[in-house]
Amino acid sequence: MRIEDGTIFYLPSSIFDRYPVILSPCHGGSMQTLLIYDIPNDRARQKIADACLDYGLQRLQYSAFCGDLTRTHQRALFIEIKRRLGRQAGNVQLFPLDEKTWRGRREIAQGGTDE
Repeated sequence: MRIEDGTIFYLPSSIFDRYPVILSPCHGGSMQTLLIYDIPNDRARQKIADACLDYGLQRLQYSAFCGDLTRTHQRALFIEIKRRLGRQAGNVQLFPLDEKTWRGRREIAQGGTDE
């Protein structure tokens, strides 16, 4: 879906069936979003990972995703995750990060040997 400014949003159509969502980049603009979860059930965990990918988030670690989302999309993603999780046990946390906080992150990402 394209909005007037050319931004492309990735939303599964199933969201619109249950939850009306107004898409607008004007609600505070987009910001980096960190989503982490701990879900014991393999199938439920995969459903949540798929939802994150559907919204254009990138996997950082097995149970951590990040990406640029508007507040509206953050809320819509959280609604979709709650729907997909159903009654399964789980802990899902979403952190909106302002630009200053995102720029201040520190990262070590390296390949190596498993010896």
